[in-house]
Amino acid sequence: MQVLLKISRAESQSASHVIRAKILLLVASGKSYTQAAVSVGRRSGDAVSQLVARFNTNTRE
Repeated sequence: MQVLLKISRAESQSASHVIRAKILLLVASGKSYTQAAVSVGRRSGDAVSQLVARFNTNTRE
């Protein structure tokens, strides 16, 4: 979680990494996929669910 917080605030990271970190933090805090998407200026809750699934798969390995 600390790494995601650091990335979400980093000015040296690419915009896509910052947005992904923010999305993951929003979902972890209890927001729905749609709410997380809208919070970062996206429209698709489906894309957020795919991001979360990839993140969960990679963290288990």
